[in-house]
Amino acid sequence: MKKLFTTLFFFLSVLAIGFSQGSVSGSIVDDESDEALIGASLFIKGANIGSVTDIDGSFRVANIPTGEHTLVISYTGYATQEIPVTIAKGNVDLGVIRMGFDAIGLKEISVVASIAVDRRTP
Repeated sequence: MKKLFTTLFFFLSVLAIGFSQGSVSGSIVDDESDEALIGASLFIKGANIGSVTDIDGSFRVANIPTGEHTLVISYTGYATQEIPVTIAKGNVDLGVIRMGFDAIGLKEISVVASIAVDRRTP
């Protein structure tokens, strides 16, 4: 009986360690105006785990395996950030993350249109 409990305890311990997961939370704001960035994308690099920010700029990415990861944050018109995070069991609070504008330049384009010159209406 003692051997059964020891074996059962060992296997349950291994399962608990193997399935330990954590989460990352925080909020994202504009660097200059301190306004919340609504709908900013976040994902864990190399994993299929991500989230978007809420109406107040807050986020929570859950079910992240424990270990070293890189959190990638992107928002249209802002510089993409990559933040290294160490996930342990529980929640890692990153606090307030400030994002700055990214200068995006477009190349010059020409729009040319042609119409029929000699056109008669019946």
